[in-house]
Amino acid sequence: MLKKNVEFKRWHGGVLVVVIVMAGVLWVYDMLPRDEGRLSSYACEQVGGRYDGCASPCGSLDDEQSCMTVCVQACFCETSDQCPEGFVCSDENMGRICSPE
Repeated sequence: MLKKNVEFKRWHGGVLVVVIVMAGVLWVYDMLPRDEGRLSSYACEQVGGRYDGCASPCGSLDDEQSCMTVCVQACFCETSDQCPEGFVCSDENMGRICSPE
């Protein structure tokens, strides 16, 4: 029940709008898909890896072997400590990269 002597101040409307907008933003954020199990530049660089969003999967293949020219995401590492959670440092054609466990 509302009190009769309480005034609605002009700035109360602004506060109400901010609260409603923030609730909407948080709801939408909660509905977004997570990056779990995926490699991201942020996750790679946070643990000391070197991220390349367009690395060549051909890497150390000989000139005689054919390889498609495509871009792949890679987090280069020296040890598994430089890989995001759920990844381990392994030797691939590209060199030492973080691969899913």
